[in-house]
Amino acid sequence: MSVEKITSKILEDAKAQADAITGDAKLRADGIIRDAREKADKLIEDYRARGEEEKGKLIDRKKSVAEIDGRKLTLEVKQKIIRNTFTLASEKIAAMDKDKYIEFLIGKIQKSGITDGAIVMNKEQREKIGPELVDELNRRISGVKDGGFTLSDETRNMVGGFMVKRGQVYMNGTLENLMEEEQGEIMPSVVEKLF
Repeated sequence: MSVEKITSKILEDAKAQADAITGDAKLRADGIIRDAREKADKLIEDYRARGEEEKGKLIDRKKSVAEIDGRKLTLEVKQKIIRNTFTLASEKIAAMDKDKYIEFLIGKIQKSGITDGAIVMNKEQREKIGPELVDELNRRISGVKDGGFTLSDETRNMVGGFMVKRGQVYMNGTLENLMEEEQGEIMPSVVEKLF
């Protein structure tokens, strides 16, 4: 065999071997790329699924917070309506017919068991019914015309009712206080009627 043929054969064998190695490397590279793409696709899908899950959780949390806030607002509005209802009731009692109102106040003082003291009222009611209330209290409760009850020069900011001052102690018979005392007892029926 001639040197040229031997060289040509070596070159052919080397080329075949290089082609085989290149083909094998290409196959491995394609496999690595395919595996990398599959892993990347899986990671993308996993992150997408996690994102959807987190999005769902976030939406649920936001809905829960919104529902709680909505219930708080509803409760605040209901409480305001109830407070206004009791305020209106106090105002309605204060606006009763003069004689009925005086009877109402006398009944509250009789119920308290107090037989003397200075009657404190709001300015308007002090002028309108104060002297008549004190005269009636003295006639009915203390039994002395110029006796146990007096009309105080002191006035207070209240819807209506009275306070009985005995020394430094006040008995609170304001309509606001009476409504507050009755609230626990009548609240269920007020809520039922309002809502």
